[in-house]
Amino acid sequence: MEKVFVVILNYKGLEDTIECIESLKKVKSKYNVSLVVVDNASGDGSDDGIKDRFDDIIMIESEANLGYSGGNNLGIRYAIEHEADYVIIINNDTIVEEDFIDGLVVNYDKDTGMCAPIIYYYDNKDDIWSSGGKYFKFKGSYSMTKGKIDKPTEFDFASGCCFLVSRNILERVGLLPEEYFLYLEDTDFCYNIRKKGLKIKVVPQSKIYHKVSKSTGGKSPLNIYYSSRNKLIFILKNFEGIKRTYAFLVNYIIRIFRMIQYFLLREKKLSRAVLWALKDYKKIGKSTRKF
Repeated sequence: MEKVFVVILNYKGLEDTIECIESLKKVKSKYNVSLVVVDNASGDGSDDGIKDRFDDIIMIESEANLGYSGGNNLGIRYAIEHEADYVIIINNDTIVEEDFIDGLVVNYDKDTGMCAPIIYYYDNKDDIWSSGGKYFKFKGSYSMTKGKIDKPTEFDFASGCCFLVSRNILERVGLLPEEYFLYLEDTDFCYNIRKKGLKIKVVPQSKIYHKVSKSTGGKSPLNIYYSSRNKLIFILKNFEGIKRTYAFLVNYIIRIFRMIQYFLLREKKLSRAVLWALKDYKKIGKSTRKF
């Protein structure tokens, strides 16, 4: 029986993580499913709360907050070491349908690099938050799609909120890129999968529900900083020549206009976050800025 390891990253999210685990434990699957929870150095006792509540999950405790990729990579490495056939990454602020795992695995074939579910809003379960995404190469920008699909459909990328990859793909492409710390690591990962000539597929038979922007509070300085900084990092990392120059200039100018806009709207913290992003884009990993 093929092994599927589901990795859930927890950072100060006890209630969300418990609800996510309880949802996952109701999943009906023909595969051998293991749940791996990685606590990303929460420091608030949520790791103990999870261990006290569940004695049949695998718990990994990081000594430092490694960000989205670094934390999830701890779980991915564990899965690979224990002979996983597939790894599912899923946000802790989600709940799932009972058949969501099998819907992903059965649609995975030799030409596929990633399968992802359709993601609905947690508070409005008829409303789609993401059904894939498109990438605009010359601008170095991207846009999520929210339309309904009735069959597995290829997209440029899928949200890092939830996706399935095989062990083979992880060995070919590598683990999640850790230089971003937060945001765009999923876009980068998908970009590298597609460079191998493989498909990113969204599967309508698989559904989950997401408490959108719970971890960073929506349009917060933290959100604005990392999304602004990391767009520039992504372009510098993945583009070359005229394409890189053009995309970088377009995005840099957009960030300047955003900074001015926030300032005029008297949202000084957001304006300052963009300014820091423009100063820090050559840095990688976690920022030392205080938000």
